[in-house]
Amino acid sequence: NVSVMLRRFTIRQVIIGTIAIFATIAVGCIVALILLTASMHDATGERAERLLIDEAIADRIHFQVRQQLAEAQRYMDSGDAEHLESFRQQGYAVYDDLRRYLFRPLSADERLLAERIRERHQAFEVEALHVFDTRDAPSASADLPGVQDMLTDLNAFLELRHAETERLFVQQQRVWNWLY
Repeated sequence: NVSVMLRRFTIRQVIIGTIAIFATIAVGCIVALILLTASMHDATGERAERLLIDEAIADRIHFQVRQQLAEAQRYMDSGDAEHLESFRQQGYAVYDDLRRYLFRPLSADERLLAERIRERHQAFEVEALHVFDTRDAPSASADLPGVQDMLTDLNAFLELRHAETERLFVQQQRVWNWLY
C-alpha cells in the first residue's frame, strides 16, 4: 500500500514536500532562537539596571555615613548648630536609602549585612547624640562607640556589591559571547 501511495506522488512532489517541511522547521528554529536571544538580552539588561540602582544606593549610603561622621567631628570641635543639623540630615538620608535598599530583591548575605548596618547606624546616632549632649562636660569623651564596626560593615557591604558587579559582568560576557 505504501507503493501505491508512492506511485500517486511524483519524485518532484516528494522533494518539494520534504523541502517545505525542512524549511518550516528551519524557520521555526530561527524564530525560536531570535525570541530566546531577545529574552536573554532583556533579562541581562534588567539585571544590569538593577545592579546599577543597587550600586548607586550603596554608594550613597557609604558616602552619607562618611559625611555624617565628618559632621559629628565638626560639631564636637565647634559646637556649631549648623553641623548638628547637617549630621541629622545625613542621618535621615542614610535611613531613607537603607530602607529603599532593603525593599529591593537581595540575597540573604546582602540583606543580613544591610540590616546589620542599619542597626549599627541607629546605635551610632543614639550614641553620637548622647556624646553631643555631654560635649561641654569636663569628663566628656569624643569617642563614638561602634563607629569602627559600622565602617567595617560598610566596607564589607561595598565589597559584596563589587563582587556582585563582577559576577554580573562575567555572566553578561558569557551571554554576549554566546549570542554574538
